[in-house]
This record gives sequence, structure tokens and C-alpha cells, in this order.
Amino acid sequence: MAIHSRVSIRYARALVLAAQEADNIASLRQETEGLTELMQRTPSLVKFLDDPSINKHDKSRILNAVFGDHLSPLMRRFIAMLVGGYRERLLPDILGAVLTLLDAREGRVHAEVASATPFTETQPERLRHALEGLTGKKVTMVTREEPDLGAGFVVRVGDTVFDASLRAQLAQMRSQLLQSNLRPAVRTS
Repeated sequence: MAIHSRVSIRYARALVLAAQEADNIASLRQETEGLTELMQRTPSLVKFLDDPSINKHDKSRILNAVFGDHLSPLMRRFIAMLVGGYRERLLPDILGAVLTLLDAREGRVHAEVASATPFTETQPERLRHALEGLTGKKVTMVTREEPDLGAGFVVRVGDTVFDASLRAQLAQMRSQLLQSNLRPAVRTS
């Protein structure tokens, strides 16, 4: 889960509230996910938004030409407001904050799982079910292999990390050994 700036969270809240007042929450999610995916696939768009050498009138004109009627009037006005206030570079972070707020409204959390070895066919579903029991929320998971863990896995849900890796267990044992008051064994004959 990404950490969003305070400014981005304020803008995201305003957008979610505006969508709620317009009874448009479902389409806000769809549109936000689409824009987020577009920005991930198109780094040049993010670079364009972040370019201070392009004045706000040109940016607005170009964004209107690019997005045209593909965006809702609410999202077009929102982006125009960001450009007008020189905050367009925050758009990717704001969109992420919008998705986080919508997930919280819907009782959903995201989990990132790193595993030392590939999961079997049934393990991800069992892990997701266990995480839902722990969090009391619906869990969507993203998994990746990370052989450096040695064995086991690491799960991150929000700010909480569950580390069941061999690497973590070895580090814990090392720490315990260093903290213990072990004296060398003396042999007497």
C-alpha cells in the first residue's frame, strides 16, 4: 500500500465527496482505475504533467484534446482545477489516494505477498482467506517471488507486516544469541 501525501489525500477526499454527492461513486472507481493504468503504461503522460516548462493553458488544452469525452465531466473539471492550481503533478498520487479511500469505504484492503518459492494452486486462496479473518475485510492480493527470503513468505497489509520467512527467523535467532549472556564452555578433565 502506498503512502500518499496530505495534499493528495485532501484532493482525493474532495473528489470522492463530489462523486458521492453526484451519486457517481461506482463510475469514479472505474475511471480512477483506468487513469491509473494509463499513467502506469504511459510514463510520457506523467512526465508531461510534471513538466513545469509547459504553461497551464497549454496543458489544459492538450489534456482536453487527449481525453476529450473519455472522461466524466467531474473528472475533467477536477483535472482542470489541478492544472489551474499547478497541482497536476500530484494526479498519480491523488488517484492512488482515491482508490485507497474507496477501498476503505467498501471494506477492502490490499495485501502484497512475497514468497521464496512459487505458491501451489491452493495456497494463495487459503492465505487470502486467513488474511480476511485477521483483518475483517475483503482482501485482494498481489504475489511475487523473492528467492532471497530463503523459505516462507512476507505479507504486507497496509502498515502491518507478517514476516514468516527463513531470513527473518535467522535474523531473530542471531539477535537472541547476541543478546544472551553466553560464556564459553570450559572443559575440566
